[in-house]
Formats: sequence, structure tokens, C-alpha cells
Amino acid sequence: MLLRTRNLTFSCGSRFLLKGITFSLDAHEKVGLVGPAGSGKTTLLRLLAGDLEPDDGEVFVAPDVEVGYLRQLLPAESRLTVSEKLFGKANELQRRLTNLSRTLDRHPEDDGARAKYETLHEELSRQFGSSYRERLEETLLSLGVDRSKYRSQVSGLQPREQAALEIAQLLVRKSDLLILDEPTTHLYMVQRKSLGHLLAAFPGSILLVDRDRALLDSVVNRVFELRDA
Repeated sequence: MLLRTRNLTFSCGSRFLLKGITFSLDAHEKVGLVGPAGSGKTTLLRLLAGDLEPDDGEVFVAPDVEVGYLRQLLPAESRLTVSEKLFGKANELQRRLTNLSRTLDRHPEDDGARAKYETLHEELSRQFGSSYRERLEETLLSLGVDRSKYRSQVSGLQPREQAALEIAQLLVRKSDLLILDEPTTHLYMVQRKSLGHLLAAFPGSILLVDRDRALLDSVVNRVFELRDA
């Protein structure tokens, strides 16, 4: 079991948005969350991701489970280039590893530097895995963003391209569970089809909210329905 909720309750003023929500999500399960507008789907995802605190009940995430969360709204405009956004953190970790490796070459007895090297190496492997750049570029290309965009500022991209960046990063990072809130909102039809293939092939678990029923049908193997509290 990756995730479990027990009697999860959340209110806004005097109105209950969610009341007594209890369910569990297992490894490799792909679940669609459906319900009418206003039934609390986004609120539930935010509670699961830790963006909100419940009024009552609990959310339990198993130890060492990596959760990737796609919010419904695009992030605030960024002055970073596409390349900086995609590869900046991995490049920085690799740069620090290289510097520590040089230190250890000169001072192999430096236990402090060795411990830092091992910690950074583990973090780089855990977050990005091998061939991160190649896998990310391939995923982006399937979502309609090619290398000609990498020098552009993220803020100058079209919404469908910005959405593709967010989705691709989540798919390629080593997450055990993806929580996706309306990922097709800004995508064109051809991107939606590609997204369906990518999510179906994703090896981890998924909790998906989306109005595109064709996407849900192609990805999920279980459906949870939310009703008004």
C-alpha cells in the first residue's frame, strides 16, 4: 500500500467539501477520481499532496514513497529558460559531485567529503536516475516540445508547451505515485493521445482527475467517485 486516508474531512466555513473520505491506493494501481463540479476533487488531491491540512482524519503515505503532484493551474511565470528549468537541478547536483570527486582524488582520507559525495550521489540517483536528459527529451518530444525551445524563457511558451514541461518532468522523475489534477487542460488533442500512452506505460501508481473520459478509459484500472458531502 502506497497511500491511505481515514475519515478525511475538510470544510470551508460552514460547508463540508469532504466528509469521512476513506480509501487506499496500492502499488501500480491507476485510479481515476470522478465527480460533479464542486464535489471536492481538487481539494482532495491537495490534501493528499500536503498542500492543505484536513479538519479531521488522516493521510498516510508509506515511507520512502516519492510523490509527484501536478496542480490544476500552471506555475507562476518563470524567467528561467526551458533548459534551466528542465536540467538545472540535475546539473547542479552533478557539478557538486564532480567537485567532491576531485577533492577525494586529492584527499582520499577526507571522510566528510566522502559522506557528502555518497549522499549527493544517492539523491541524484533517487530523483533523476540514469539517462535523465535523454528520457526527458524523448518525453517532451512526444508531447510536442522539441530542442529548439530549450533556449526560450518558460514565460514565453504557449500554455500547452508549459503544461508539457510540467508533465514530462513528473513522468521522468523517479516517482512512485503521480497525483494529476486535470493534466489535459492546456493540451491539444495530439498531445492528449500521447499523454494517454505515456501514463499507460508509467510503471508507478497514478491518481488522475480529468474531464477527458477517453484519457481515463485508456489509463485507469479503477475509479473512485466523489459525491457532494
